[in-house]
Amino acid sequence: MLRARRRGRHSETSFLLSPKSPKLAFRDVIVAAWATAMTLSFVHASSVPPSTINALAFTGPVNILTRIGDPNFDILEAVHDAGDDLIRLLIDPMTGTLPNVILFPDQIHQLSSFILSSQKGYFPTIQATQLPPNLSEEQYCQESKMALASVLLCLARRFQTSHTTKLFSISDKPFCTVEALALVMHYLAASLCPNASMLNDIGVMLCGLVARLYYEQGLQLDPSHPHLLSNLGSLLKDSGHISRAIAVFNHALTCHPELDIALVNMANTLRDAGQYTEAIPYYQRAISVNPDFADAYCGMCQAMNAICYWNGRSGWTQKAIEFCEKQLLDTHNQTTSLLCAHSLDHWMALIRNAYSGRLPPFEENIWKARLGYFFQDDSARSSWTREEADFLLRLLEWYQTRVQRSLYVEAHGQVYRTGHASMTPIYENMTIPNSGLISTIKGSSYHSSFRSTQNALHTSFTAFTHLGRNLSVHPAPPPPLHGRINVGYVSSDFTDHPLTHLMKSVFGMHDTKRFSIFLYATSPSDKSSYREYYECQSNFHFHDVSSWSVSNIVERIVQDQIHILVNLGGYTKGSRNEVFAARPSPVQISLMGFAGTLGAGWCDYLVCDPIVCPPDLFVQVRAARPTSVRSSGDKSPDIGVPVKEGSDPMSPGDDWIYTECPIYMPHTYFATDHKQSYGAGSKTGTATRWLDELRRRDQLRESIFPDLPKDVIIFANFNQLYKIDPLIFWTWLRILSRVRRSILWLLRFPASGEANLLQTAAAWAGSEVASRIRFTDVAPKETHIARCCVADLMLDTAECSAHTIAADVLWSGTPIIACLWPSHRHKMASRVSASLAYATGLGKQMMVHSREEYEERAVALASACWDANVKRLSMGQEGKAGFEAGSESSELMHLRWGLFLSRETMPLFDTQRWVKNLEKGFVAAWRRWVDGSHFRVGVSPTTSFCRHLDIFLTIMSQAEPPLGAFFVDIVAPARTESTFRCLAELADRAFTLADQQAGLDTSDTPLTLKNRYASILYPVGNTDVEPFPIKAVLHQNVPPMQVQQVVIDFQTKTAECEGQPNLAIEPEQIEYVQEEIKPYLQDVWKRKRARERARQLQENRAWKDFYERLEANGVFSAASSSSSDSEFSSIHRRCPVCDTQTSSCTTCHAIICLNRQCAASQLMPFRSCSHHVSTVACLPCLENVQGVPSLGQCPECHLWFCQFELTWCLGRPKNGFVRPARRSFRQMANTAREHPTKPIGCSSCTAGSYRPHCSNGRCWSRVGGYTSVCASCSPGGGLWCTCEQCWICDDCKATDNCFKACPQCKRVYCVYECEYIQFCAECGRTTLCDDCIEEDWSEIMTEGTVEEGVALEGECQAGHCSGRICGACLEAARCAGCRKTYCSSCVQLQRCEACDGRYCFACYRTRKRQCGGCDIVGAKS
Repeated sequence: MLRARRRGRHSETSFLLSPKSPKLAFRDVIVAAWATAMTLSFVHASSVPPSTINALAFTGPVNILTRIGDPNFDILEAVHDAGDDLIRLLIDPMTGTLPNVILFPDQIHQLSSFILSSQKGYFPTIQATQLPPNLSEEQYCQESKMALASVLLCLARRFQTSHTTKLFSISDKPFCTVEALALVMHYLAASLCPNASMLNDIGVMLCGLVARLYYEQGLQLDPSHPHLLSNLGSLLKDSGHISRAIAVFNHALTCHPELDIALVNMANTLRDAGQYTEAIPYYQRAISVNPDFADAYCGMCQAMNAICYWNGRSGWTQKAIEFCEKQLLDTHNQTTSLLCAHSLDHWMALIRNAYSGRLPPFEENIWKARLGYFFQDDSARSSWTREEADFLLRLLEWYQTRVQRSLYVEAHGQVYRTGHASMTPIYENMTIPNSGLISTIKGSSYHSSFRSTQNALHTSFTAFTHLGRNLSVHPAPPPPLHGRINVGYVSSDFTDHPLTHLMKSVFGMHDTKRFSIFLYATSPSDKSSYREYYECQSNFHFHDVSSWSVSNIVERIVQDQIHILVNLGGYTKGSRNEVFAARPSPVQISLMGFAGTLGAGWCDYLVCDPIVCPPDLFVQVRAARPTSVRSSGDKSPDIGVPVKEGSDPMSPGDDWIYTECPIYMPHTYFATDHKQSYGAGSKTGTATRWLDELRRRDQLRESIFPDLPKDVIIFANFNQLYKIDPLIFWTWLRILSRVRRSILWLLRFPASGEANLLQTAAAWAGSEVASRIRFTDVAPKETHIARCCVADLMLDTAECSAHTIAADVLWSGTPIIACLWPSHRHKMASRVSASLAYATGLGKQMMVHSREEYEERAVALASACWDANVKRLSMGQEGKAGFEAGSESSELMHLRWGLFLSRETMPLFDTQRWVKNLEKGFVAAWRRWVDGSHFRVGVSPTTSFCRHLDIFLTIMSQAEPPLGAFFVDIVAPARTESTFRCLAELADRAFTLADQQAGLDTSDTPLTLKNRYASILYPVGNTDVEPFPIKAVLHQNVPPMQVQQVVIDFQTKTAECEGQPNLAIEPEQIEYVQEEIKPYLQDVWKRKRARERARQLQENRAWKDFYERLEANGVFSAASSSSSDSEFSSIHRRCPVCDTQTSSCTTCHAIICLNRQCAASQLMPFRSCSHHVSTVACLPCLENVQGVPSLGQCPECHLWFCQFELTWCLGRPKNGFVRPARRSFRQMANTAREHPTKPIGCSSCTAGSYRPHCSNGRCWSRVGGYTSVCASCSPGGGLWCTCEQCWICDDCKATDNCFKACPQCKRVYCVYECEYIQFCAECGRTTLCDDCIEEDWSEIMTEGTVEEGVALEGECQAGHCSGRICGACLEAARCAGCRKTYCSSCVQLQRCEACDGRYCFACYRTRKRQCGGCDIVGAKS
């Protein structure tokens, strides 16, 4: 148990009587009030816990439940006699405290009458024996009640201020929370002497409908009470009753015109209703009344940003920042001496408990140093590090997660899944120290993640408050039954909200065999079709928890045994982050809802991609960097406690942003539902669909802008106006001024921003440019999706990019200019559109890296598009030129064509693929939590080292000088014939020493089970200097409690392991390893250098030929055309004639200008891929090609594609075909064929109209990739497998061993890809097919015998083979040495001449050709 008390508090128990005293104590009054209030609350309660009914109904000889209200029953005396026994019965077993009691206003007046029924309305110690002469008995009773009410209110405020309830405790343990105690005391005071202020205080402590009733009751007593009016208005606003809230605020301001809080609340209500212009004057009035009101400044800035009212905005923003910083700094020095309430040994015992008592010595020293910092004198500590409150919260979160896993491992072991149910919950409780100064954390301007950290810590404090300040370590769910992981999604946006528009289909696409999905809606139903869709689904569980308390939601999640809890809200409106702070689930993940870090210990992972979140900005990734690889300027001290095993979020470092561990999605982290919600699913050809789209686009354009000529370029931005900042708007104006025939299309989002933007445009760029800015109203979702295609190019915003809007625009086929500016790399919200553009496959053409490039790219695309439009209109070819994307259309039309026609298949809109990738992340996250790597900094989110290689190399490339790496496997244990024998011996010794120094016993782990590998680091800065090894990082895959990594430094001749420096390894042994590695490294470097030089030489020659071709035809005069090949390496790789991007032929590597209007392009006719514009091939190469050409023309749509976008038929050999040893087209050049290699069609035009590829891996059609069999090459139709998934052509059908028949049903199955039947890889006998296995043939067959298939008892262990072996062949296929089984096609066993023992080559070589059974030397194959 963990409890802390503030030092220096004077005792508060001197005026109280002990509960064992014969006289009544003040505590008896409070407990009686609590019991009475609980009884009264039963009237409106939907359900009452049985334990509470039993406690009130029977407490020894007294039946309190039935006697309350009896004038002859003294409840105070009964409570006093019951003592602590009654309190123990009333305590909620879940929280360990008395429950919060909710009473309605009409119930509280009965509270005092029931308690004092036997005292004639007097408090026992106040009742006088003789009344004063000037007072009647009624007046005296009334004044005594007023005095008692005042005492109760004063005590309640004192408890709230000191945040202590030690006066009310059992065995020195508080039995109630401060909030619950204060509420009961306010109930009792209001029942004695009600007034408006009391009712307002009760309403503040409550929430929802009950609070509103108290506000309204108070206004009946005082209709002009300022705080009642302000609070009631805020409650109505939060409930969605905007008009009623505005009316209440108007009444409050009529009574109190200078009430600052009412002015700000009125402004906030107008702002939330979209009336930004009307809200600004109220903010200004509030600031004039109270110049130090930070909320007014913040609201003013938000309202001004929303309508792009930038006059004086910077001044207001600076004021808001200053006041917020001041408020945060005011409590800066008030959070010290918390940890000193307990000794250092006490804290160390807590930490050892989190480690299950196994704390290595070096880790213990680190923790003592961390904790010892807070036990120093104040003068010895830096002024900015005195944040004990946040340290304490983070320590408790750290303890909570570690103990949760320890309890799981103790109960189930390190088990990822189970085949039987295990329902044994284990609870562990811990009390938060009694300090009320931890709800506010100091501000900082070092990095943006600090704001999120403040929010996270405040959320944790709020959660602990709601849960009774007893931090419960909730039991982790049992292992997933049959591997089915329970995943819970928590969101307030399961309504008609953009998040639902994007993720509507995601939850139903999860694999129900591997995942069980739960949705928890924290907002009430909006009666929309989206909410109804969720409520009626049967493939996932939907719970409306909008009216539940935090503790009830947490309890439900624990009952549902959620393994992974996903936060879809983050710090957005309506989110319930307190649920996550309570840690009801072992693994908690942030996804989609909030584009940024949560900075929270209760958020473990952030689903993202490398574009929106660069790897080096994650604290976990940076913590994994070797010390020598860190940049030289990284000298910021890691002050504080890295409770999350990473850097302290309160430290002044600015080199990281994200506290979570990344789960990188392969294409984009952004989910979309456009394919399911808006996909037409047209079966028509590509040409027809494209022409229909062009006609539809022209019609929409004319309906929206009927006065706009067809040659005008339409720039657009559909974001809310608050995302527009002055810099990006100024850039748009420059683009409009440079592209004369263009307009900018914006939305009235909100409408009040239109006038401000037009006024700014006229002032900055003139009235002519301002007149070309067009505004339209916001359209419904379906209409918006349909009309997005009207824009020619979307100009994105930089500070906060388009998210859902970007997905809508790309789905319509409209290209976008997405910002990927280095200055914004730390802002996830500014890089989302770049991530979406990248996921289309055309991202490089739409992403820009600076403001200048943004402007130039927009102007270049628009200018080329305008030229193409003018030419198209002049020729009268409105549709044809747009369709012939490879001839006369612009690059912008190329992009639109590619986006539109590939949207059904591109990764951005492939929701099913996105869900599958997310499921892989879920599985990896769960496995990491079970095996403990979840808690180790720097360990990859995936268990595969190869999957983490990209991040690892990204880290290394930032070193000075940059480092490269090559990876080798290490044999364990070391063997004499090993390629890296010295390295293997060093690994054996290093890991043994590291385990011993860490106090780990690894004797029970066989050395042969340790999979080891090494990454050798070497400098790559200078390619002319032979490389040399700098470090060797040794890895081994072993159980989590063993050492997994050792770093060998070849420069210092030292070795260290995860914080353990100077392992006792001799420098000579390290030198041997260095000498062993150096020749191999130099050989690798020489080969790589030779390849690079050959490539560079080829490229230089190609550019030289290009310049000579230009000069020979008089297109361009190159003064350096006669220069040597080496001088062309510095030439700018753009066309010297038109300064356009160039490419090279995929076959002859000739340089080709991609601008078809350029004269240089006419000298080398070429074709380009319609999907990948930079993939080109010259016509001579396409006419004289062997095998599959690099490009081909689809016979249906007549568009050109690269070879990977088409399906080809090689042509059936006329005289049969014998497959060559290697897959090479050159070996087939002289083969006579029915027809030359030809494309069958692209995926869009001919999907399903041609035969699938032949399943026979040795078929003539399987020599190259993306090949199939056309109908003319297999006129007989081939043969389909019974499984209807595998097919072979006519030629393969005539060969043997292509099909196997089931011994029972005699149905035929192929042996290549079918999974319905299996066969022995040695003798070829088959098992029964799956259908026969499921049927009971003994009952079906009346005649004949029931056939039985062969039993497959083993499998080939060669690693790359999946062959199965039957029991009859098993012993002959087993090695007598290692006892592994191999099929004869993979390994030929060596046989001993004497005893006929069979050995694999590895065992035979290890025994030096000596049989282990008879010691006879010599063998034969």
